[in-house]
Amino acid sequence: VGTLVYFTSRRMLQAVFDALTPSEQDIVLRQGDLSASAMVAEHMRRIDAGSKSVMFGLDSLGEGIDLPGRYCTKVFIPRLPFPSPEDPILATHAEHLTRKGLQPFQILQLPRAGLKLAQICGRLIRRNGDWGDVVVLDNRMRTKRYGRQLLAGTAFTTISY
Repeated sequence: VGTLVYFTSRRMLQAVFDALTPSEQDIVLRQGDLSASAMVAEHMRRIDAGSKSVMFGLDSLGEGIDLPGRYCTKVFIPRLPFPSPEDPILATHAEHLTRKGLQPFQILQLPRAGLKLAQICGRLIRRNGDWGDVVVLDNRMRTKRYGRQLLAGTAFTTISY
């Protein structure tokens, strides 16, 4: 079975990879070691050969790749995919919203995280008959109100301002 592990940062990806045993590392394909298309092709080759294959990826692997059926039956998301607060465009937009008395987290960050989460989960179900599990390891999914919004798909609400 094929597995995708989506990371929000290269540093986290590398730390998890480094914590694996050498035999575990042998089944992992890391984004950056190969191009995305070469990584997907190798992943599919391994699955077709009856071997295990785990892809460790970042943003570009969380969207736009097609892994139907057994090529992706598990998706692990260690951390919710909130956009970086250091993004200058996002920071400027957040500042503008704050000056207007609005909440940038609810208007900017949460909807973007919800969309990204949906895109990542979309790697799992590509065609009729696809199946699998999505495992979000970030405890904020159960401990924060916005976690329930993300699960319910209601984090996409937009507010006019």
